Amino acid sequence: MVEENNRLKSGNDYEYKRLLSQAEDKIARNDYQRAIECYNKAIELNPKDAIAYYSRGKVKYKLKDYSGAIEEFNRAIELNPDFADAHYRCGRAKNKLKTIMGLLKKFNNAIELNPDLPWHIFRRSNAKNKLKDYNGAIEDYNKPMN
Repeated sequence: MVEENNRLKSGNDYEYKRLLSQAEDKIARNDYQRAIECYNKAIELNPKDAIAYYSRGKVKYKLKDYSGAIEEFNRAIELNPDFADAHYRCGRAKNKLKTIMGLLKKFNNAIELNPDLPWHIFRRSNAKNKLKDYNGAIEDYNKPMN
């Protein structure tokens, strides 16, 4: 019984990775709908892995489904709260929806988790500018970019 469960798990892991790879191939061919289908199947096999949600969010963002992208990035963050790029991309999607306060919060989270990535600070400075926090925006703009 244990051997059978291990074999099934191993098969699911292989299939999960195969689906993620297929999705990336579809994205490279600009076949975004089929990429989403691959991610959907991968999530059915492994609903606790943040990567597939995050990746599906990136595709939805490309398709300009910003609300859908935000849902995916938030799910990835629920599963892995330290996923800095999920916070960052969620902030970018919120920016597209003009939800500036949520955007600023996500960029702050991303910067806390990974302060060495300059685009997080740059995007936060843009959000501060949109909120008319000019001093805060200038402070961010003046931070050294590595």
